[in-house]
Amino acid sequence: MTNMNSDLAHNYTVIKNELLEKGIAESVTWASSAATSTGWHRDVDEFPGKRPGETVDMGRINISEGYFETLGMTMKEGREFSGSGDTLNRDVVGAASPRSSSPVTSGEVIFNEAAVRLLRLKDPLHQVITNWKTKMQIIGVVKDALTISPYQPADPTMFLYDPTPQGTMMYRLSPRLAPHAAIGQLTAIFSRYNPAFPYDYQFADASYASKFDAEVLVGKLAALVAGLAVFISCLGLFGLAAYMAEQRTREIGIRKVLGASVSGLWFQLSKEFIILVLISCVIASPVALYFLRGWLQKYPYRIEIGAGVFLAAGVIAMVITLITISFQSIGAAVMNPIKSLRSE
Repeated sequence: MTNMNSDLAHNYTVIKNELLEKGIAESVTWASSAATSTGWHRDVDEFPGKRPGETVDMGRINISEGYFETLGMTMKEGREFSGSGDTLNRDVVGAASPRSSSPVTSGEVIFNEAAVRLLRLKDPLHQVITNWKTKMQIIGVVKDALTISPYQPADPTMFLYDPTPQGTMMYRLSPRLAPHAAIGQLTAIFSRYNPAFPYDYQFADASYASKFDAEVLVGKLAALVAGLAVFISCLGLFGLAAYMAEQRTREIGIRKVLGASVSGLWFQLSKEFIILVLISCVIASPVALYFLRGWLQKYPYRIEIGAGVFLAAGVIAMVITLITISFQSIGAAVMNPIKSLRSE
């Protein structure tokens, strides 16, 4: 997506046609706000079922045809704007329901699901609202999409058609082109129609991913701290296993003389650690589940943590424990029993 200046806005149609004809983009559109933001909010003055003194504020985005297709948003019901027409400023009150081939009018609006819920509209299609003293008929409802904050529910938003290019040009690149090849062609085209400024662009997914920078940093720090904790724990386990093997040197020698196998001795030396790790997992899992669920509650869109996560964590802890203590336990088990008994 690219922020438009006056030159790009003036040449929008020419640029759009060239991008589509050359197969650089699958679809092109523009909007008053970027794909990851909402430019401004406005009050809805009147709507069916409005309560006395009630004020309803929601986002407003002016768009062109192809907006929802380009952004990958899906219509839940109704229709999209079908293209510009010569019927601007038409009053839609009492008008028949326009068909999908009807030209766009200034009296048409599309809501997202959050806006429909905010206005408590049970049957939103063809309902009439008033915004900025202009009566508008709802022609469609688009499914919610998180465009602002990933930590809040979808922002209630109205979409209005505007024939004048403005704001941000957005284009969905063709999958047949490698990104670097597409950028090279885009640079040449935009430089031709906007020579006073270098070609500037943003990928929508990268722009939205930047909203998670804080969480990514916290995740990296948590991984670092967890790794240090595991390393220190392994050092402790290694030392404890070495001490235990030394204390039980004579016992190990006697067991070998009596016919104990290396695997049996390894199991005898390891089972105490395994039991301790199992007990720690049983104690830690409910505590971790409680705090993790509490942390996730602040996010409207979240995963659910099941028992599988803690089972996997327990298995990993067991594997790390066995690997750590096996160096000492196997070394003690394979020791010559004569040396073990003589050392006592």
